[in-house]
Amino acid sequence: MIASELPNSAIIVLSSLTSNGPMTPKSIIKKLKLPSRTVTFALRTLIDEKIVRKIPNLTDMRQPIYHVNLDRVKELQESNEKKLEEMRKTVDEKLHDTLEKRLGESF
Repeated sequence: MIASELPNSAIIVLSSLTSNGPMTPKSIIKKLKLPSRTVTFALRTLIDEKIVRKIPNLTDMRQPIYHVNLDRVKELQESNEKKLEEMRKTVDEKLHDTLEKRLGESF
């Protein structure tokens, strides 16, 4: 999955976890002022994609702590960069072909 395929809520939650460090769902809800259902959906999506890890909170077992899996984020970034480069090459080739064709037609 690439970032553009993640729901907006997941991107917002991921951004908050990245900048604020590990947090409980309750603290994410409070910080972002999002409905609990939205945060739950976002966290579930991020866990399914292995972008975020859920660890037990030893001080309050009802509130697990979520933190960013930096290895997975780097992996996704590298994958996205490769896909972006492939897209650039394709666009460049098509643009070059179109320009050659149009220049050939004009002379």
